[in-house]
Amino acid sequence: MTLSLAYLSGGLISYDGFHQTSTGSAILANLIIQFINENYGTSIPQADLWPFLFNGNTSPGGYPVGGAAKSNSIDETIEWAAAVYTPETMKG
Repeated sequence: MTLSLAYLSGGLISYDGFHQTSTGSAILANLIIQFINENYGTSIPQADLWPFLFNGNTSPGGYPVGGAAKSNSIDETIEWAAAVYTPETMKG
């Protein structure tokens, strides 16, 4: 699979030619997480790229069906954040 910045066919830039796609955002997020982990001694988990790269279907807005389009409740979001942002992952 090849991704590029090519307009309309590259997979990283949206059809408006300016904003990144959800795939581009996920890849950028992983690069930022990698930088933070390497430079601050954290172990923040990277985004799962599977739904962005291999789902083969997206919902309106470009989010993968069954992936980022899922709407979590506030309690689910808090539970997720508490599991991800622990003292162990945030120590620096």
